[in-house]
This record gives sequence, structure tokens and C-alpha cells, in this order.
Amino acid sequence: MAIVTLYQSARPAGHFFEGSTVDFGVPWSSLSATQNLILAGLIVYKLTRIRSQLVDMVPFDVLRTYTGTSALIIESALPFSIIGIPFAITFGKGSEVSPAFLFVWSVCCVSLSIIFQRSFH
Repeated sequence: MAIVTLYQSARPAGHFFEGSTVDFGVPWSSLSATQNLILAGLIVYKLTRIRSQLVDMVPFDVLRTYTGTSALIIESALPFSIIGIPFAITFGKGSEVSPAFLFVWSVCCVSLSIIFQRSFH
């Protein structure tokens, strides 16, 4: 969807915020934000279940690893989804504030990739 959106906006006389680009951009942005939120929730749920099963078997210091990882995932995924859904709504309605949401959403995307890159290397 993102590739088709990019193609539609790069065509001659194409515009990112008008025409058929919006038809592909709205599903792309809403699915991207929603998928990110669902997958982050599932990962945090799994980490929380594992942590609760290990409470009696391992020291507290080891359990902090699960809590810290869950917090990292929530803190990085939540802003991306919180900004992505209003962007999809304003983008679909053709609102003039959608470029502002797009700018903030792209900053969230870049910061999300930097956080994960530094955390897991």
C-alpha cells in the first residue's frame, strides 16, 4: 500500500494529499498504525505471562529484564499508533492539519527505529 501511495503521488500531476493517492494512503496508514499497536500488545502480553510464570523460580533482577523490555516496547509503539490513527482520519477527510500529523508520525517512525536499533544491538 505504501508503494502504491508513493507511486500515485509521484506521477505527473499527482499530489500526496489529493486524488487517488488518498484512496491508498488511508488504508496504508491505518493498517500500519493498527498492526503496530496489536503486535506490540501481543508481545507485551507474552512477556507479562512469562514473567508471571517465572516469579517463584528466578531472582528479581532477572524479572526486571522482562518488565524493562515491555516498557520499552510500549513507550516506542504507543506514540506511533496514537499519531498514526488521527493522521489516517484527517488524511481521509482531506483536512488541512493532516500534513502536521504526517510530520509528527514520521518523526515517531524514525525514533521507533532508533530505539529498537540501540536496544537490541
